[in-house]
Amino acid sequence: MKDLIKSITKKEWKFWIWVVAGLILATSLSRLAVPIFMPEDGAWRGNVIYSFIDRYVYVSYIEQAREGNILFQDLYTAKEESSPMLNVFWLGMGLVAKATRLSANAALEIFRILLIPALFFVSYLLISFFIKDIWQRKLAFLFSAFAGGLGALFFPIIALFYSEKAAAYQLPIDFDTPEAFLFPTSYYSPHFIFSTTLLLLIILLSLLAIEKKNLHYAFPAGIAGLILSNFHPFSFIVVSYLFICYFLFLLWKNRAEAWFLFKYGCLLFIFVLPSIIYHAFMFFTPWWQNQTWGSTTYIPNIFSILSGYGLLVPFAIWSLWLAYKNKIEIKKIYFLLIWFLGQIVLIFLPVSVQRRFLEGYSFVLIILASYAIVLFLEKRKWIIKGKIFAITIFILCFGLSYILVLTLDLKNIVSQGNVVYFKKAEVEAIKELKNIVPKDELIISDIYNSAIIPGIALRRVFVGHGTETIDFERKYLILERFMASSNDMEKSLILDNNGIKYLFYDNIWEKDWAWDPDEMDFLEKVYEQGDYKIYKVL
Repeated sequence: MKDLIKSITKKEWKFWIWVVAGLILATSLSRLAVPIFMPEDGAWRGNVIYSFIDRYVYVSYIEQAREGNILFQDLYTAKEESSPMLNVFWLGMGLVAKATRLSANAALEIFRILLIPALFFVSYLLISFFIKDIWQRKLAFLFSAFAGGLGALFFPIIALFYSEKAAAYQLPIDFDTPEAFLFPTSYYSPHFIFSTTLLLLIILLSLLAIEKKNLHYAFPAGIAGLILSNFHPFSFIVVSYLFICYFLFLLWKNRAEAWFLFKYGCLLFIFVLPSIIYHAFMFFTPWWQNQTWGSTTYIPNIFSILSGYGLLVPFAIWSLWLAYKNKIEIKKIYFLLIWFLGQIVLIFLPVSVQRRFLEGYSFVLIILASYAIVLFLEKRKWIIKGKIFAITIFILCFGLSYILVLTLDLKNIVSQGNVVYFKKAEVEAIKELKNIVPKDELIISDIYNSAIIPGIALRRVFVGHGTETIDFERKYLILERFMASSNDMEKSLILDNNGIKYLFYDNIWEKDWAWDPDEMDFLEKVYEQGDYKIYKVL
């Protein structure tokens, strides 16, 4: 590792600093605009365009840790369906937030910024492991930070084949999937940043161990694996799968190296064994079963994936073709080929967590593509002679989707909609639930408020999140029927049959309710402030 770090020049580190600083600024632009445009009666939700529904799941974990809990509860489902869970990442963040008196949203943003340099430090080391040429290293690093695909150009074509509602689930991955590339990962959430950092670090340490025949690398890799397998097991499955495939290849190609990798893997297994035992136990709980089989993280169609990766795929294939023809030499080409082809198998497994297996795949595409891109640019130096022209070409070919994402986020911020802001009165009303509703009693509300109540009030909701709520589809239909029913007996039975004790009512969503809770004799109003009311079920 020391030799690898020493091989990186001071000029490279200066370049690294500029790129990382630019990335932090670019991924913070929308956040910096919030105080300027936030309405006087508003409070920032904290989310960006990527998976904004998930934000308050993370907030609920941080707030539980701030209250002194080591094990977390899933507050988006009933107590009987929930199992205590251990997540060392959110626990650590919650304890830091408690010690520093940071709010959950502030902790999420500070950790996001602090973890970005760690991710790109590891990524530059891994790039330097594979690539010796400094110009190519810089190019690959720049692409790892800012390159995406052609999703923004191809989505209008893809959308022609779907209804408006269905098209929303077929967005190209560079536009809608934060784990697919390092830029949206850095833009979205610290837990994706940290999991990608650990994934790349384990790959780097393992390849160094094989190259130097040194089992000592198993210790830091084992610690990284223990942490990763606890809080983001799908990422650990990716890295484990890649090295198992590589081991099987080495059994045919190099038995001595295969035997070393086997010993290294055994040491790594000892480190991660506690996490494996934990997940083996949790696997039989309703929560883990729902995470595994009831998740909504399917991948979109193949065209959305290919357009999302864009030109990186043909450039990567071109590099492999050049290596096959012995025109270029690629270090550890067999491992990279296994990574390139093998992860595709994981991505297309018939499971509901396919999208989770996209993490880290853009990195191998960029490593491979960088060889062909360098050759392409060497023959067309006019492309990079002028900085403005080169940047324009880069944005058009690799960054257009990110420009669109940033623009949409800024538009949401300027327009002051409820996607970005709460009303302060809403936050106060939801906080009041903590004082009124006993712990573990179920609350029913519209789906918008149900998504945020667990994070702000630390109280359970009947239905609120597609993955965290067990049996979400059935419960969501019950919620819709409850809101639309004109039969008082049916409404009362829904509350009784599902153990629901409280109703949180928001007048903003009045059009979605077919009835007035004030007129129901089975509800007692216990709080009212402006548009917000809380009712106890009698």
